[in-house]
Amino acid sequence: MKVLMISRKFGPLGTMSFGPFSMVYKLVKGLNEKIDISILSSHLGLPTKENVEGISVYRTFFPPIDDLTKWFFMPHVIFENGIVKKIFPDILHSQDIEGGIIFKKYRSTKMKKVFAIKSSISFRSKSKERNPEYGLKHRIYFRTIDFWERIAINNADFFITPTIFLRNEMIEHYRLDESRFFRIMNGTFTDLFRPETDVSKIKKKLGIKNERVLFSTSAGWRKGLDALLKAFNIIKKSNPNTKLIIAGRSKLDVFEKFVDPKVVDKTKDIILVGNVSNYDFPMYYNLADLFLLPSYMETQPNTLIESLSCGTPVVTFKSGGCPELVSKKEGVLVEVGDVEDFAHTTINLLDNKTKLRKLGIECRERALRDYRIEKIVDEHIKMYEQIIE
Repeated sequence: MKVLMISRKFGPLGTMSFGPFSMVYKLVKGLNEKIDISILSSHLGLPTKENVEGISVYRTFFPPIDDLTKWFFMPHVIFENGIVKKIFPDILHSQDIEGGIIFKKYRSTKMKKVFAIKSSISFRSKSKERNPEYGLKHRIYFRTIDFWERIAINNADFFITPTIFLRNEMIEHYRLDESRFFRIMNGTFTDLFRPETDVSKIKKKLGIKNERVLFSTSAGWRKGLDALLKAFNIIKKSNPNTKLIIAGRSKLDVFEKFVDPKVVDKTKDIILVGNVSNYDFPMYYNLADLFLLPSYMETQPNTLIESLSCGTPVVTFKSGGCPELVSKKEGVLVEVGDVEDFAHTTINLLDNKTKLRKLGIECRERALRDYRIEKIVDEHIKMYEQIIE
């Protein structure tokens, strides 16, 4: 069995911290131990082939105009220079909408085309409601995503979605046959994301002593940064000795109006740590008493899986696929937009250390049962074999 995976980015784990790319790395790393797999990716240079930790990576040319891809999603793999034809895999597996161009180019061949769908149509339809800054640039952005996604959809043979929610939404929107879908959840390295990770280094760096710690990756309107800050005002009133750590591309400038200066000192009580390496993320989860994710719309956030794997209970909105990831054994699900309930749920858990410990044990057990990368790799191999047959 020979598989060629198309991924917009691919490199060592430390460089793949953003979005779904770390999951792609983990998946490919596991598959490489069991099947013949190579990667078609891109870089800012001429076409070349390189070895990334034992994995063959074919780099296509891509002009150094990164902003262009953000708005027009210019396909990185449009310059694949016949690499696909030379390899001629049994399966073309695209992790990005850019793979649709390759699917279309080789549509008449025997290669099976698999499109792993990561994001939801709802992200686009609800942006006006959630983002008051929604404007012309956003409309162009989402319409171009729809354009490239439709090419991928129309030229794929099969689809992977991590949640039933996303599968159902894609079926309804594109009128697709359910039999063409495989549900395979995202996985994680449970040996890297594990409980009892040494946090002394990160505590010293952040100046954390005996405070209760809440951790989040909420950034921007869709991720619910406004809801997170509103909830933290309430939490801080009840638990003054609490700090909020936020990872990711978070900026408070647009959201400062949601911080109550009478209760929260934004320079001391809220710590923005920016983008975090995969190797450092486990320390943040272990440092925290709870992981908070009040996103208005999600498919299957990897951060929830990582938090469970580290044994850190979660409080999250019942958005998208989140209810498929977290049960009452691992945390609490709150109705989307209910900031008061979100805050008081967090307060109640902080005040109940016995329940927190019990939830933490259940989190780790859930991760080992459902989200081990070895399990996800095996599910992909079974899917490949079924598709070929």
